[in-house]
Amino acid sequence: MGEWEPIPYRIWIGITGHRDAVADPGIERRVEEVIARLRRQAAAAGFADVCFGVVSALARGPDQYVARTVLREPGTLLAAVLPMSVAKYKPTLGDEASVREFESLLGIASSMRQIEPQGSSSESYAAAGTAIIDSCDVLVAVLDQSRPRREGGTAAVVEEARHHRHAPAVYRIDPTTFDLDVDKRPVDFRALRRIGQLNREGRRASGEPRWSQELHRAAAAAQLDGDVIEPVLGWAEPVFTRADALALRLRRRERYARLVLFLGAATAVLLATVELTYSPGNDWLSISELLVLVLLLTAVVTARRSRWHADWLTFRALAENARSMFFVNLISTQGGAAGVPIEGPPERMTGNRWVSHVCLELVRRWPSPQDTRCPAHAVKAFLEQAWVEPQITYYAGTERRSRKAEAVFTWVIATLFAVTCLAVLAHDAGAGDWHRGADRLMAFLAIVIPGVAGAVTGLRDSAELQRHAARSRHMAQRLHSLRWQLHEASTPVAIRRVALRIWQQLAAENADWFDLMVFQELELHV
Repeated sequence: MGEWEPIPYRIWIGITGHRDAVADPGIERRVEEVIARLRRQAAAAGFADVCFGVVSALARGPDQYVARTVLREPGTLLAAVLPMSVAKYKPTLGDEASVREFESLLGIASSMRQIEPQGSSSESYAAAGTAIIDSCDVLVAVLDQSRPRREGGTAAVVEEARHHRHAPAVYRIDPTTFDLDVDKRPVDFRALRRIGQLNREGRRASGEPRWSQELHRAAAAAQLDGDVIEPVLGWAEPVFTRADALALRLRRRERYARLVLFLGAATAVLLATVELTYSPGNDWLSISELLVLVLLLTAVVTARRSRWHADWLTFRALAENARSMFFVNLISTQGGAAGVPIEGPPERMTGNRWVSHVCLELVRRWPSPQDTRCPAHAVKAFLEQAWVEPQITYYAGTERRSRKAEAVFTWVIATLFAVTCLAVLAHDAGAGDWHRGADRLMAFLAIVIPGVAGAVTGLRDSAELQRHAARSRHMAQRLHSLRWQLHEASTPVAIRRVALRIWQQLAAENADWFDLMVFQELELHV
């Protein structure tokens, strides 16, 4: 298992501003004041050792000089989000000094993201603004509010930030009066709390490096030198291993709590029916039913306060992205590929902003690739055997298990329904003629079995087995197609291009899965 380096508690500051807002000590002092406020707020939330990151388009004006101001803080990272390619962007920057500053900042950026071409330049700037909002916890805007709003402009970015689903705190600095205006929205420190959880797991984690062993076996089968994968594996494995362990642990807790809820509801019905049918006024049965109800309430409150469900989803998203980043960036060590790592997908593809932040920290730790070039066929074979084939196997297995579980649940529910009908018919037909004990038994079954059937139905519906089976089948089919494309690729650049498509497909599927599962929070069913 790779050596664990804790993820820093980093607040990401997005920057936007009018290009003609010239640098001034008054603006600089306001930026420093914002930083001081953020430090105080972070310390009050329990993060005294907070550091910063800057997300900027590096355009002329505040995008550059505000970034420089924040970068003076120790340990600050810079993430560049460009509205177009570097070659097309430079001519739009204006004077030569702005171009030189752009090149200087880009040279120290820990990551760079270029927005896909849009219909117009305004749309490209708007898309870059959205990407900055997606990535930041705080937005600093050098904004003259008297100016009209235009697409992709500073005012439009600020307005979008206010309505974003994870709206960052917004600090507005007037470039003429230097007044600082703060939106009454606190900084959201939940991302830092999740990172703290990951760090605690990192310090405790131990055991067999199973993923590493699996990858080395696949490399040997593909005739790929193990020294090729080792630097990149040591880069990605610590985060993957810890996130995977946390996801599995939280998933088990969430499943146990869900089982307690559904079966506990059926148990409460059972106890109430036993009391009414066989032992009216039995204090022990009444107390037992009350204790079961208290247990159900405790399970829901504990699960919701502990965020087992939501954290399971986000830690699983982090683990899957760390896994994909390993395979995609492995190609960067091969001749002809781009020699820089690909950062994690944006927040909308991961389900949570803090996952994207951790992926950016991974990019910062990218090792210096060694000159260990291997034949393209060996790299392709490794990607197929270690990445694509296991994913196809997983989704095919998920489809089989979901269909089998759906069939079993359906059979059990149908059987319980049939038994209920027979009990009702027997009870009605034998009223007045049967032995009193048999009549009571039929009444007992007619009441209890629907409760049990309801619990079983709830367990089936919470798993959404039919939908999972269909999604898994379609995903396996898409991966089969991508595997063929990977097999046909003949150069490192082509291999990496297909690897990126595979990652995008997996990331999109994970995002859809997250959106589906996030609403299946635990609820009382009594």
